[in-house]
Amino acid sequence: PIEGKEAIAAVKPKEWNVLKIEVKGSTYKTWLNGVKAVTYDSKTAIEKGPLGLQLHGNRDMSISFRKIEIIEHK
Repeated sequence: PIEGKEAIAAVKPKEWNVLKIEVKGSTYKTWLNGVKAVTYDSKTAIEKGPLGLQLHGNRDMSISFRKIEIIEHK
């Protein structure tokens, strides 16, 4: 769920956008270009496993990734 119209307005079509994802325990938070987009608590979150980045099907768009950083906070 998008938390506000500000997050939708933060999208920069045909430009590089910055997506920040923070995971602490079972809580996921995301920001798009510095604007808070989603906070989600997953009751089925697992502690370890693969990380996947994707674009869901049936959409007329493409996706590319660059400068991916993964930082583990302890």
